[in-house]
Amino acid sequence: MTISTSKITMIVPCAGYGTRMGSPPAKELLINPETQAPLIEYCLKLADQNQWNTVLITRHEKKILMDYVSQREAKKNLKTQWVLVHNTLEWPDSILKSYDFWSENNIMILPDTTWSPRGIENDVLKDLDQCDVSFGVFEATDKKTWGTVAISKENIQICEKPQKQMPDYKAWGLIAFKKNIGKVLFSSILESTQDHQVKTLQLKARTTHLNSFKDMTRIT
Repeated sequence: MTISTSKITMIVPCAGYGTRMGSPPAKELLINPETQAPLIEYCLKLADQNQWNTVLITRHEKKILMDYVSQREAKKNLKTQWVLVHNTLEWPDSILKSYDFWSENNIMILPDTTWSPRGIENDVLKDLDQCDVSFGVFEATDKKTWGTVAISKENIQICEKPQKQMPDYKAWGLIAFKKNIGKVLFSSILESTQDHQVKTLQLKARTTHLNSFKDMTRIT
């Protein structure tokens, strides 16, 4: 079974305030020093190339971001679905609020990140032929600043920014997931962003190893 690209939706949470970057009007439009393009272009170009449906989640105040994407759409004859949110608890809460726009198969990409090798996101998506959720993972020196995951045959264990060493856990950078398990998955991630405790889920999962993963707002 091969996943049809028409059934894939890319979900991008863009509602953050960017306090680490001095609270710019839209951190997603800060320039990526590696590409000299706005940070969000990295994932938007992926959606263009793969003909994925695109859902961007943001706040009313981030008009500059919406204007940028609208102008981009007009040039490329594309259509983006917007989910406008208010007072979300954490970024997983905003993902949950986009439920009505999810496809059978989805990929969640953070708008200010890059990774290698380019194209591996399709390998993560192909894993959904065999499982409920697939993570693009990487080695992180300090897991206390990342979302982490450990997978066994019986379950997956997720912990956001763990407060202790988790040697068997990998940091995740990409998440592909089926719609029918998305609410359970992101509700558990939301709980873990609040208490930093391990959440165990009975889901069939896989991991694909990324050669590198960067949060550009940490190094810009």
